[in-house]
Amino acid sequence: MSGEVARAGVRVNAICPGIIDTSRMDDIGRGDVWDQFVDTRIPMGRAGKGEDIAYIVVYLCSDEGAWITGQSWNVDGGTVVQH
Repeated sequence: MSGEVARAGVRVNAICPGIIDTSRMDDIGRGDVWDQFVDTRIPMGRAGKGEDIAYIVVYLCSDEGAWITGQSWNVDGGTVVQH
């Protein structure tokens, strides 16, 4: 899609969040269960926050991200490593 609309000044990117600490994660439980879940699945050792996703959104919408389109951004504390 980014190739189709880029000349019209539209940027298309995807944000792929990892485990974000929201109330939806309460089903897993907190305490030792949560700590072990986070420790074994996230290399940076903590779940993401809503702000972590917001920061990349702001960047991509800003002038600093003006030349970025057609990309997928993994915002996941290192859970998915691709290159």
